[in-house]
Amino acid sequence: MNNFSTILWDAGGVIVGFDQSKCDEKLASSSNKSASEVSTILFGDSIKGKGYNDGLVEKFNLGRISSKEFYESVRIALGLNMGYRDFAEAWIDIFSINEKILAFMRKAAARDASIILRTSSLSRPFSSAISDNADKNSEFI
Repeated sequence: MNNFSTILWDAGGVIVGFDQSKCDEKLASSSNKSASEVSTILFGDSIKGKGYNDGLVEKFNLGRISSKEFYESVRIALGLNMGYRDFAEAWIDIFSINEKILAFMRKAAARDASIILRTSSLSRPFSSAISDNADKNSEFI
């Protein structure tokens, strides 16, 4: 392993994989929309084209609105009957840790490298989902 002091990681899609359909189904069950309608409202056609230009999630992913502002926009758009905490849990339930990357991060941390993680995905609950695997050199922003 090369000498380095800091590694900056984007958490979503790198450290963790995700399956958005799990969240779509949970949100649908607490609204008057189908899972497909939920996905369209959240992402527009961007899921199909793998772009990020449509839907409510765009401003959130770009860091232009807070987690609570994102929740409020989703709650209103879906007629969601779900509190913020339940919404946050549904939103982060889509993630699964990439064990190979996690092993590399542990090796780097053991060599005193600082690990900085960045995500826009409800960062507090998201970071707690992987914080059991973090150490004193880890930071969530």
